[in-house]
Amino acid sequence: MDKYKSDCISAIFLIFLGIIIYISIFKFPVGTQLYPKIIAFSLIASSLILLIMSFFYISPKRRKNGEKIIIATPIVFYFFLVNLVFVFSISFIGFYLASLLYLLGSLYLLGEKKFLKSFLYGLTLVVFLYIVFTVFLHVPVPKGYFFC
Repeated sequence: MDKYKSDCISAIFLIFLGIIIYISIFKFPVGTQLYPKIIAFSLIASSLILLIMSFFYISPKRRKNGEKIIIATPIVFYFFLVNLVFVFSISFIGFYLASLLYLLGSLYLLGEKKFLKSFLYGLTLVVFLYIVFTVFLHVPVPKGYFFC
């Protein structure tokens, strides 16, 4: 199958999946709807971008020989899976550890192969989140089953 057609089909599938997830979120309690709505909206928005890029062959980068690089379909699915794992792992291992692992996985998918650099970025952001949410704002975050 042509790469552009497979990107288009994948994007349409993900848009429908995002819409279904967004509609099903309204069954959640009112206080817990915000983050899943953000994730569903992000899925729909990134899928729309992929769909537009597949229609117009728009590419943000070019190879050295001038050939356009189109976003690969698997990376969209990998990010979708990483987001799902992050959402479900928060209740098991806690918000901060899940956030650190999420950032490590996301940076790896974005092409950062140096683990120490990724770990320092992730740790810096998680410490910042801890200071802002826990220390200053006193927002209760899930601690997870293992760290109660």
